[in-house]
This record gives sequence, C-alpha cells and structure tokens, in this order.
Amino acid sequence: MATYIVRVPFTGYVSVKIEADNEQDAIRNALESDIDVNDADKIQYHGQIVKGNVFYGVLNKIEVEECVD
Repeated sequence: MATYIVRVPFTGYVSVKIEADNEQDAIRNALESDIDVNDADKIQYHGQIVKGNVFYGVLNKIEVEECVD
C-alpha cells in the first residue's frame, strides 16, 4: 500500500474588526491584518473550486503526490 499527500482546497471567511475612514481603507487594513485561518467563521472543503477561466485562490483542485521516503 502506498502513502500519499493529498492537498484539499477550501473556501471560507474570517470576520475581522477594523477601524478605518472608509470601506476601501477597511478592506486594505483587513488584508494587512494578522488573519488566522483558525479563527475562520466558516470553512468548506471542495474537490474543485472553479471550473471557468478565472480563479482567485491558492489551489484550484485536489492535488495528490505519492510520498517517496
């Protein structure tokens, strides 16, 4: 039996409380803040996130790699 590393994509969101002068500053400050995935409000795991030609994530579909050690 072989051993595999399986990378599973997920989507979700983290709510961040930010002080700012306007919505654009709030977005920028939130993206620059110390966001921790362990504080996620919602996470869902997927076999594939996007089927079209635009993707804004890190990993689009599950990757599997056999361990060789």
